[in-house]
Amino acid sequence: MPTVSIRIPQLGEGLREAYLVDFLKSPGDSIARDEPLFTMETDKAISDVESPHAGTLVKWLVEVDSVLEIGTEIAIVDTTSTSHAGGEVSRPYGDAVTHEAAPISIASGQMGSAGVEAAALQTATRAPVAVKNTDSLIPPKTRRYLRDHNLMDVVNRISTVGRKMSIADVDRYISVEHEFEQELEPSDQHASSEIIPQADTLSVGGVDAAEFDMVPLPKSQIRLNYRLTQAAATCVPVTLVNEWNWERVHSARNHTRQHGGPSAFAMVCWSVAKAAEIHQRFRCSLSADGKSWRVFKSVNLGIAVSLEDDQLVTAVVRNANELTQSEFFEAYTEAVQLARTGVDQADESTTLMVSNIGNIGMTIGIPAIVAPAVATLALGQPVDKPVPDGDSFRFERSVTATLSFDHRIANGIGAAAFLNAIKSSVEAFEL
Repeated sequence: MPTVSIRIPQLGEGLREAYLVDFLKSPGDSIARDEPLFTMETDKAISDVESPHAGTLVKWLVEVDSVLEIGTEIAIVDTTSTSHAGGEVSRPYGDAVTHEAAPISIASGQMGSAGVEAAALQTATRAPVAVKNTDSLIPPKTRRYLRDHNLMDVVNRISTVGRKMSIADVDRYISVEHEFEQELEPSDQHASSEIIPQADTLSVGGVDAAEFDMVPLPKSQIRLNYRLTQAAATCVPVTLVNEWNWERVHSARNHTRQHGGPSAFAMVCWSVAKAAEIHQRFRCSLSADGKSWRVFKSVNLGIAVSLEDDQLVTAVVRNANELTQSEFFEAYTEAVQLARTGVDQADESTTLMVSNIGNIGMTIGIPAIVAPAVATLALGQPVDKPVPDGDSFRFERSVTATLSFDHRIANGIGAAAFLNAIKSSVEAFEL
């Protein structure tokens, strides 16, 4: 049978590798030319890549969550049914389209376990939504969200409002049917810690393989390593440090502690979002040709969330600058809770990250810049410091804030103004 190879495309000058996010087709599926085939992430964007050929997908040659060099062969397509059709002009690899393009239909034959089907029946009666009798469409972002939650086998059981399934529809399904979660397949987030013994006959660097074990990286670490490598290869990091008076935030936290109000770190994140609204360089990314800034209209604030086994994922408070204070704290809590299930929420609009190193006892640290972010703010542990007061001293509670930023995006004066804007907001914080 006539077959062709599908390879990782070169979508921008200087790209050497890409992170394979998801497969959009399965072996045996028919493919139209220009139909989205897989999703890949580069330091420029997350894109659905179109097939340069029509035919049938024979097999995938790699795995999802792999970091691959540009040009790597990843799939085989059988073009038998289209080889004599004429008029097809093949492209070398494929073209990228945005995430919002080409939603796919839910297959009506997909079935879940009995427990999930029971959950779906309760969803139909308990969730305050309109249940569509026709097949819904799944945009790529929602499809990835479903995959992260291991719900792809039961997508036809999820009630939707409108023709397209949204992330909100999925969240509603999860929240309403929380008691049935044990029926779903468990996440492979923690499965990757299995130790794989190596053959005694192997050696690495002159060390016999019997002296060590090979431990596969968790998928979250593979993703993080890729983003760190991309940032290190392109950005020019600079760091600024200043100290903030912590009394107002400390007082506000004491006030909210008894009734479960926002954490002190959440209060700082609110101040960061407001400062980023004014200082647009920190809601920017650089264009592929390096001649323009891509200025995002909203602040999608990234928050570093630690998991078990020293894993790290990103929660994102979307449109953070457009929310009221109470709305922000609610969105913050939801995003962090979702991240703690292993769901990384960052995309190319997540230009700014905040990390709480104080909760692990660190007073100061220089944070890494993790692509696609162009800056990371690290907040240290609050400490009591002596302050001159006449002939004596008094103690004030303070924290050290450290900002690492890409010098290609912002210069020192602009970054200092941004950091001082956060300082002013924190030192005057009010609920």
